Amino acid sequence: MKPDVWRAAVLLLLAVVFSVALTYATVELPHTLSSVLIDRVGDATGPDFDYETGLSQHFIDSYHIRVIGTSCMILVAALIVVGLLLERSNLSSLGAVALFVPVFGHFALTMSMLAGLGILRVIWMPVIEAAPGLLRLGDIALVPYMVTVYLPALAGIDIRVPLVYGLMGLGITLFTLGVMVWFTSRFRREDLASRLVYRISRHPQYLGWIIWSYGLMIFVSRLRGPRISWSVESSLPWLIATLAIVCVALLEELKLRNELGSAYAEYERATPFLVPLPRFVSRIISAPMRLVLRKDRLACGRDILCIFILYGAILVALSLPFAAFNWPLRGQAMLHGFPYNTPPFR
Repeated sequence: MKPDVWRAAVLLLLAVVFSVALTYATVELPHTLSSVLIDRVGDATGPDFDYETGLSQHFIDSYHIRVIGTSCMILVAALIVVGLLLERSNLSSLGAVALFVPVFGHFALTMSMLAGLGILRVIWMPVIEAAPGLLRLGDIALVPYMVTVYLPALAGIDIRVPLVYGLMGLGITLFTLGVMVWFTSRFRREDLASRLVYRISRHPQYLGWIIWSYGLMIFVSRLRGPRISWSVESSLPWLIATLAIVCVALLEELKLRNELGSAYAEYERATPFLVPLPRFVSRIISAPMRLVLRKDRLACGRDILCIFILYGAILVALSLPFAAFNWPLRGQAMLHGFPYNTPPFR
């Protein structure tokens, strides 16, 4: 077998290992971590647990949860902001992932309340106690899912479960391919990865993470069960984390433009940022940036921080009607019953 073939096989194996690890983290790791935490700390549930308020005051007071939660929220926000300002993409990436971590806590909510993996929801503790409804201010992110499942439902086809697993699988596949091509480029000492999946997206790993996390966010939003302590709505954490990841990709592009010059400019013209979009759609999406910053291209980390704040505000504003009218339905139904819990199905 030729050396290039062996090298490709090894790189593919490494990429598959990454993919399997991510799949394991999605499905099995929450169960394992939750069990470990319950064994070490003990379950915060019991006959006297207050399901109506959703808070175990004894647990919170004993382990200083309020202080920990507030500190975590400040730290995560600082990581994102400082990372963007200083153009340190690793800091902002860490902050974005930390914002999404509570979704794993929600994913494990059927196994434990506060003492298991649910403790990860401590990051959003200040919001949960002050105004938990604010966590619905990312519900605009649910619209693509709702439209996609609604139309087949009119024809009597239920694609809700296959769609969720399909999204997570697609995200993992894109991530795997992106890692494989990136490894190949590093082994060949190439300055720029531009083969295969990098021909359809300049940031396939980030795109894969976004699609995978969207599938997980929908899966969590559709969970049915009893009232659970610290039940965190997943749309706002996903929305902010995804926006931070997009900004990290923009930071990396600033660096690549400076390092590679015309070579990267040519690649940029030929390849979409994340997904192929018609030109008029791209113009609509970038319109707020051009209006506020009065420029077509971002020049520094401060510009990208402005983009993070601007588009975050726009998306939260678009989510306000969902929160105001409590739609899609929450409570026991949540997204689990959509669209069959809405006209013309009921």
